[in-house]
Amino acid sequence: MICKVADALRDKGIIVREVLAGIAVKENMPVITSRGIEVKSAFDITNVLDEVCERDFYFGVAQSGQSKLVKNNTVLKQPYFYPFGLPIDSASVPEDKAVDFSRECLECSYTLWEEMQNNSGRILTSSDLPERIANTPQKEEFEILPLLQQAGESLLEQ
Repeated sequence: MICKVADALRDKGIIVREVLAGIAVKENMPVITSRGIEVKSAFDITNVLDEVCERDFYFGVAQSGQSKLVKNNTVLKQPYFYPFGLPIDSASVPEDKAVDFSRECLECSYTLWEEMQNNSGRILTSSDLPERIANTPQKEEFEILPLLQQAGESLLEQ
């Protein structure tokens, strides 16, 4: 991603000479430095199994999860947890931990949306989502909190 951004900026006449990172994956640094970009980081880590962003584990957060192209060139987002996405494939979550992991992600998502709903003083619905989410109603509007609660309850049955 850093190289793509640096290329886009270069096309606009801006040269990136240095990147400041909180965490840098040591195996990726030669690709960046080979382009003449110095990397300074607070932490260098190695042996990374997955590079993921925390937003991928929340329901309905902009640009989270994987993009899935469906009929009519519609793009649906798939967070990295059941029932909306696949934690085993998306984030290397062990199969025997996937349901419990998904429950935790649903609880965190519920808390996030509950806080947003409380702070906004109104019921939040699918029209408040920045993107359409896989495995949710696509043709009718739905309330977010009841949908997340129902999803959590369905995982309790597994």
